[in-house]
Amino acid sequence: TLLRATARPGGYSVISGSQPPGVPRDFAAQLAASMPESRVVLDTSGTALVQAVSHPIPGLEVLRVDGEEAEGLAGRSLASRAETADFAQELVRRGVARMVVVARGADGNVLADAERRLFAKAPKVTLKSAVGAGDSFVAAFVLGLARGEGPGRALAFGSASAAAAVITDATQLCRAEDVLRLLPQAEVSEV
Repeated sequence: TLLRATARPGGYSVISGSQPPGVPRDFAAQLAASMPESRVVLDTSGTALVQAVSHPIPGLEVLRVDGEEAEGLAGRSLASRAETADFAQELVRRGVARMVVVARGADGNVLADAERRLFAKAPKVTLKSAVGAGDSFVAAFVLGLARGEGPGRALAFGSASAAAAVITDATQLCRAEDVLRLLPQAEVSEV
């Protein structure tokens, strides 16, 4: 009831993180169903991720996974950007989400929807801690979409934010000035 009351029609809602023990396998689907007019972004792992892929959540806007999770779901190596884009687009065509984003670590991020396959290069930085990189990506990506940016620009914004997060200590998030400095390096191209 609280989620239904606070979710804005047409706005974005993010379901993120691991599920604690004892939570139903379809908990993400239950949360999404409680926000029927919201564009839901899912970034989870383990059983919850497998459940969301094997039993798609109706109307899911974005599914974000990392490369290892994508390979586990695919049951094969996704060594190239093209293989990653093929798999992401396969998930879209199966109705898992309208867009699928796969993080390829220091290489960058792949996004696929029904019509396009994009890659945003990861800016080259010196790694301090990978803690928070995925969360920073999702936050910036969703912010870009919410501001009306196209998927390519939102993907670049997310990639720059993830890179900005890894240059900070594990106790800090990315800094806006670092994101803006790194954004030109998050070049987007078609796959």
